[in-house]
Amino acid sequence: MIPDLPPSFQQLYQDSGPILRYRILRDVLGRDESWIETASAQAALVKEPRIQELMDGQLANGSFGDRLSQTVATTLWLCEAGVEEHPTVVKVLEYVVLPTLAQDNVTWEFPEQERRLVRDACLHVLARATRGTHPLLETYLELITLEWEHWLSTKQGPPTSAAYSAMVWWRCPAERMLSKRALLTRLLQAVEQLAVPLLPEATRLVIPDKQVYLAEPVRMLHDLDLGARAGIIGDVEHLQWLYDELEVAQDADGQWHFEQEDFPASLGWYYPLEKNARDRELTIRALMIYKLLNYDV
Repeated sequence: MIPDLPPSFQQLYQDSGPILRYRILRDVLGRDESWIETASAQAALVKEPRIQELMDGQLANGSFGDRLSQTVATTLWLCEAGVEEHPTVVKVLEYVVLPTLAQDNVTWEFPEQERRLVRDACLHVLARATRGTHPLLETYLELITLEWEHWLSTKQGPPTSAAYSAMVWWRCPAERMLSKRALLTRLLQAVEQLAVPLLPEATRLVIPDKQVYLAEPVRMLHDLDLGARAGIIGDVEHLQWLYDELEVAQDADGQWHFEQEDFPASLGWYYPLEKNARDRELTIRALMIYKLLNYDV
């Protein structure tokens, strides 16, 4: 038991494993690594079997397999587990992500007409692993801004979910924050108006039907996390609706016990972080959203 941990978090903390404990301390309570317990929790992460297994699987070229998609998913999961600064993740950036972005003729597993997907996937990893602070993000995201403006005018060249995530995570200069929020709001409002299938392509930025969100609470929490991080929940209709659903889903015990009918395979890097901890993990993710919104938790 941590003496100065708020009483409402003691049981949740005790029942959780090292990954979720670290996320509680850092991302729910806002205690960075200058706190002794947070630093200790961070040190314990690399001893977790799944984290060790994934790190041991890294190849000499920095990747986690022959396909870029596998390296992207593995790296994003490691970031979600809280080891963004570990040398393993740094090696991915230095050996895979940055060299790939620098190439004029990127191929990997994608045909020529889909090279934009490779770029956007790499930008997502770069933004997530550096928590939006890498200096190259501004240059690439300015290009994506131009592409989005073109799409908003012509509806040609749809935005990708990876580019959207990268833009959300990017810590832009303070003087550009309002324009960034306005752009993200316009983008989602335009996507809301499109007729999209209930099971969208994993790479395309889409807003599924409400029933899909209700059946897949992980998707709900993921999209709310990005919306809260971008500061646009109150400006986009479907995000406001999702937030209302989140509020009513909290049970009397203070936790969120979602009915999960389906699981979005495309978000395997986002969830689960620990085995047999669904309600705890979704509760912690809900609390992280409230923290991003500057609400008391």
